[in-house]
Amino acid sequence: MSDLADLVERQCNFILRREEPAQFLVEVPAFIHSLSREPRLATYIQDLRRDYDALASEYAVHDDALVADLVAIRNEFVEVAPEADDSDAEQEVDPAGFPRHEWDWTLANFDRIASDEASGRPQVEDPTRSGAMIGILHAKVENVRHPWERIEGTRERTVADQRPELKDLARRLGNLGRKHEHFLQSIRFRARTSPAVALLRLESIEEAINPAPAVIETDEDTRAYLEWAMRFALSPGRVLAKAVQGERLDRAGKDVLDNAITQHRTDVERLGEELRRLVGTTASRLALIHRFKHRAEWHDRDRLVEVAQKSGGKMEDRLTAELARFLFDQGLSPITRPLLGRLEPDLLDPSVRPSFYVEAKQYVDGANAKRNLVRAVAQVHDTVGTLCGSPFECREAFVVIFRRGGPRYSLPEALPGDGWTTHLVLVDIADIKEQGSRARKKPVQLHASDFLD
Repeated sequence: MSDLADLVERQCNFILRREEPAQFLVEVPAFIHSLSREPRLATYIQDLRRDYDALASEYAVHDDALVADLVAIRNEFVEVAPEADDSDAEQEVDPAGFPRHEWDWTLANFDRIASDEASGRPQVEDPTRSGAMIGILHAKVENVRHPWERIEGTRERTVADQRPELKDLARRLGNLGRKHEHFLQSIRFRARTSPAVALLRLESIEEAINPAPAVIETDEDTRAYLEWAMRFALSPGRVLAKAVQGERLDRAGKDVLDNAITQHRTDVERLGEELRRLVGTTASRLALIHRFKHRAEWHDRDRLVEVAQKSGGKMEDRLTAELARFLFDQGLSPITRPLLGRLEPDLLDPSVRPSFYVEAKQYVDGANAKRNLVRAVAQVHDTVGTLCGSPFECREAFVVIFRRGGPRYSLPEALPGDGWTTHLVLVDIADIKEQGSRARKKPVQLHASDFLD
């Protein structure tokens, strides 16, 4: 695994040495593509994208919990202040055909957001539906309790509460608003230190410096493109694009560019450190399994054969128990055959994240050995796939195969899965007569295609 860590180290060092902002930005997409071309690193990068999706999905969970409460407060509000009910307001457009923003603050928009037909006013700092709904409802309640009035030629809110009967409702709305802000702040803190968010920010650079061309076929496409162009012209992405194209930046643009470059350099460092950690974690786990293999073959062969031949119980279970005891002595806490729903993995350590999953198999002769090995891998893929998204999710699975006789199989080191990798390790405890020059059967080479369609 050290070759992977070295690859990540070299790539990170190379891009961080690019001092010129434009050159650094141009190199970022190549940096991501280079890492993604390595199959094992590509698995880790895909895992990080899953982590980002999981973080983003927390917004949906939060909204589901808050939207119902906000709708209840909205309905109570219009009962007490029916004059503020503008839920039948229609969205108007200006002469250029763009929607007027006044409609954004109506209960009509509130109801549309609540029905999940739209995401509300897009805000980078608050992408939730509930955030937009709180803003609308707070403005409506405030306008009723403290309406605007002319005081000595100025427009100010009335100090006295004109609708004290709404005080309790406003207090409950404020509680929801603070709860919402606490949620957002916790997500922001996690995002600032998240390698998954760092990855997504780096991946967004390619689209910023070279946006995909718009395909315009209808008037609606034209309006959508103009809206996008207006937003992009005011976004940090436009500054990055101008820097790459060598356009002159004003002072404000230079500040935006400096802040973006600082952030993205930190992103490169954070992503590189996480990839090295993931490589090291896999290496250390794989090293443990290989250490067990070497101990079994060099020092424990006779004892393990004796254990396997004992009467009572299944041979595989006794060999699995030996592996479990070894892993426990190395500081892990493996559980033998835990029942997870309808699944029953041979060994699982749920105390570490991601979980440490091991499946153990054995064979004595070549009659059905290959077929059983293929079935074992299929079983592992089915089990690990089912664990995805659960608290016991695995990123690597280890299939330990005890050879007690029959042909010696030369196995692929790793098999790709849907977001995980399966490592195959052969532990050869066959009789000495089946070893080396005295082996009666030729080794059999198996390839990844033998296990995966």
